[in-house]
Amino acid sequence: MDPTAREAARARAATNPLGLPIRDDINRDRLRLGYSSDDRFELLRVHRDELGWLHAHLQQTFFGIPVEGGELIAHERRDGTYAPHDDGGVHGISTSPTPRITAADAISIAERDPSHTSGWADPPSATLAWLPVYEARLARGGGPVPPVSYDQDVPNAMVDPIGSDDVGSTLAHVHLVWRVIGAEHDARADAWTVRTFAVDAHDGTVIEARDLADPVVGSGQGFWNPSVQFETMADGSCWRMEDGSRKFRTETEDFGSDEPVNCDQNNQWGDGQPFAGDNVASTANWQTAMVDGHFGATVYWDLLSNVFGFQGPDDDYYSVNVFMHHGTEVDNAFYHSMSGNVSFGDGTDGANRTVIDCLGHELGHAWNDHNIGYDGDADALNESLADVFGEWTEAYLVSNGFANSASTVGAVGDVNWVNDCSGRGMINPRRRYWFSSILDYEAHSASRPATRAFTMLARGASPWMRDPSYSRKTPWGLTGIGLHSAARVFFTAHRDWIDDHDYAGVRTGMVKAANHLFGNSAELRATRNAYHAINVGAADPTLPITVSPTAEVEPNDGISTAQYLGIGALAPAGAVASAPRKINLIGGGNTADYYRVSLRRRIVTVNLTPLFGIGGTPTFSLLVFDANGQMIGLSGPSTNPMLVDLAYPTAGAREIFIRVLPVSAPSTAMYQLEIDLDN
Repeated sequence: MDPTAREAARARAATNPLGLPIRDDINRDRLRLGYSSDDRFELLRVHRDELGWLHAHLQQTFFGIPVEGGELIAHERRDGTYAPHDDGGVHGISTSPTPRITAADAISIAERDPSHTSGWADPPSATLAWLPVYEARLARGGGPVPPVSYDQDVPNAMVDPIGSDDVGSTLAHVHLVWRVIGAEHDARADAWTVRTFAVDAHDGTVIEARDLADPVVGSGQGFWNPSVQFETMADGSCWRMEDGSRKFRTETEDFGSDEPVNCDQNNQWGDGQPFAGDNVASTANWQTAMVDGHFGATVYWDLLSNVFGFQGPDDDYYSVNVFMHHGTEVDNAFYHSMSGNVSFGDGTDGANRTVIDCLGHELGHAWNDHNIGYDGDADALNESLADVFGEWTEAYLVSNGFANSASTVGAVGDVNWVNDCSGRGMINPRRRYWFSSILDYEAHSASRPATRAFTMLARGASPWMRDPSYSRKTPWGLTGIGLHSAARVFFTAHRDWIDDHDYAGVRTGMVKAANHLFGNSAELRATRNAYHAINVGAADPTLPITVSPTAEVEPNDGISTAQYLGIGALAPAGAVASAPRKINLIGGGNTADYYRVSLRRRIVTVNLTPLFGIGGTPTFSLLVFDANGQMIGLSGPSTNPMLVDLAYPTAGAREIFIRVLPVSAPSTAMYQLEIDLDN
């Protein structure tokens, strides 16, 4: 399983004759495009889409040294003319291209860095690169981005007032670096980690250090996939899990290729049971995870081929080999960017790391590696992409798309929208919205709003605050476009249109892809709205995004003087059909406030959000009473949003009273009171 195969696949893509004339055109025009005579572009890959357009991804170099993140995407129409380029290159580099330390010096510096925790499995590499460093600044005025106002890790979190359109990136400096990459082997844990260091080639400073984590027919018994068939290959007196059509192999790491676990005597694999452990597992029990891995990789491969017309992750039959039983009792799975292969640990129960969407997730990282290339600060978007690929793989199997070689992914109901090997929920994750410092967080955590945007594009969003899919940015709900159409937009965007590797760049590429595929359509409008729902970009003008506010009217400090709020506003044009009536009120002060609301039927949801102001965020409690003064709902005290959700057993006209109680609040304290009432 040749570790150089990944680089060979990239070299083939860079010599595709479809893209070489485009590369030459861009190099001839580079001065007009704002680059210098020392800048050049090299072909990375090119693809002809279903509409006949060519999309060429070009890598910027300066004095022959690649610029990390410096990529230009050229779009050639069917008639040979160019659409506007997506220019993600770095203009005006002025740093000296001459290093003052050697590659060997850089490797020695990396070895002394605290992040280097284990010995190298093989000698590391060191190559020169340009590393741009950006600063986040306010788009208007260029001032510093203020801290996030509201806790984004709480249920029904308040959207931060700074949206993605309010923040821009300013180029601070471009470093010439030695990019050191090597695999470290922790012998005690029997684990490998691929780590990269950026060492300044002028002064030896370590600028960053991070992990790069990321035909014969046989039959078998997997834990998740019992009684399945898959392609194997005869090899003398035994059979191997090697798919000659799809060009990949599956093995168990703990045994050599010629031992019985990996070279089976009767082509009947696995026993369908969870892994029993290194010391007691039978040959067949070792093979069970192999069955799930090999079969899951086959489903993923056929999804790419039958739905998207891609033959493997690079569209050129690249072999992403699958290794099971990685390490010892490892509860994780990995894509290895140096070898281009994937490996899976035993998990917490001997099986959870080989569920179908976990296979699709790790193999999604392989597609990212050969196409969009998210890494570094964009690792969160890599994780989001992989979660989406995992759901597609699951849907393709559950919908019988795999069994029928279907050309559609499946439907929104074919998946549970949870990453089953990690438990990450996608519809209602812990972090629902973009905020300015989100990419500073761990990649899986920072990925969640991006993944949520895809769920909203596919399945829509509820107008009810009580629903997990609700977004404060789209209070009247969203209509989705279905899983297959959403997948087409997502795949096309990441293959052809995304140039800037941040949340705003993904949104821009998704909108371009939707317009390219569907024109001025419901799909285009839904794409804009799905990203607006996570606080990234503007909504389509046709979408209602506000609830008319009601002002607090004093005195309202008791039940007898409670301010009457009526039955709520009817849903406006553009709201989803199930939208409730809504009330939106801004109040404040450091004395209790009472409100009276009329219900026409049976469901009422009340949400109280303390608003950030002078002195921080105040503390309130939310209390709800029936017409007899009996308390029927309580939430708080808290500085975070508080929700009371009530559903009466029968429909009928009735009144409730709401008390907003300040617990620790100055006279200037403010709150937002939101109420949903069914029609």
